[in-house]
Amino acid sequence: MNAKLIATTALVAFAATTAMAGEASVFPEAQSLKSRAEVHAEVLQARAQGQLIPAGEIIPTVAPQAKAGKSRDAVRAEVLAARKAGTLMRGGEVMGGE
Repeated sequence: MNAKLIATTALVAFAATTAMAGEASVFPEAQSLKSRAEVHAEVLQARAQGQLIPAGEIIPTVAPQAKAGKSRDAVRAEVLAARKAGTLMRGGEVMGGE
């Protein structure tokens, strides 16, 4: 009985691992549209023009500047008026009263 249980367990474990091995390659291999020589030529051209980014560097981006619709004084005046009227929300409150 013990040998039969061990053999059955081993068989199930083996079947499970082979089933998982079949699912290991879910993604198809990528097909390149350019040859290795074309890519190499592009890299050499980019290097000559100073367009390559050094390894480990990030691409420099410019953050978009927020456009203020109101001046700082206008916002301050609105806050003071809301405070006086008692309509300011308390810290941690969510609009809608929840």
